[in-house]
Amino acid sequence: MISSGDFDPQTDDERAISPAIGFALALIVTVVLAVGVGVLVGTITEDPEPDADFEWRESGEGMDRQVTLEHTGGDVIDGGELTLKAAGIRGFDGNTSLADWGTIRNGSTLTVGFVADADVATRQPYRSDVQLEGRSIDGTDSETGVDVLAVAVEGTPLEQGTVLASSMRDGEIVDVTATDLRSLELVWDGSWGETTLDEHLVE
Repeated sequence: MISSGDFDPQTDDERAISPAIGFALALIVTVVLAVGVGVLVGTITEDPEPDADFEWRESGEGMDRQVTLEHTGGDVIDGGELTLKAAGIRGFDGNTSLADWGTIRNGSTLTVGFVADADVATRQPYRSDVQLEGRSIDGTDSETGVDVLAVAVEGTPLEQGTVLASSMRDGEIVDVTATDLRSLELVWDGSWGETTLDEHLVE
């Protein structure tokens, strides 16, 4: 004999819906937590900006002027993460990677100065219409007689350094010298983009 008093179709439908709602809510919570953890981990793994101290010193006058940058404390930095930029008057500008500086720690130095009639490696022999920024001096297949602002690390002579800016623009020698230099900027290339670590206004 079948009893008709215990069967309620509406109650059974509600019982069937409840687990589905619970599963959906659990899934939403799981997705939100996963996204939150992913963002947090991504933030943690981003390269932190170096916390380092630098000191700039100037010596000499006119064409003999030199600017020295010294790491005076704080974080050790990989030179491959740094770029040195120069800016000045009459279109004087340039930049170069400081990868040759290696591991930069307390006491590490670089020098910026003018080199007249430099023998600069062009990497493209017999071409005089190339920009010289970032090229090495005293290289083979070179352009001779180009005036450049050079950067050298750890006491290396400027004549064996790297071109930071040159007086060659679009194949023409222009009247730009080290006396036109107005500022130097040390830039860190991190995963978040570029950050200026230090800047010096040339007197």
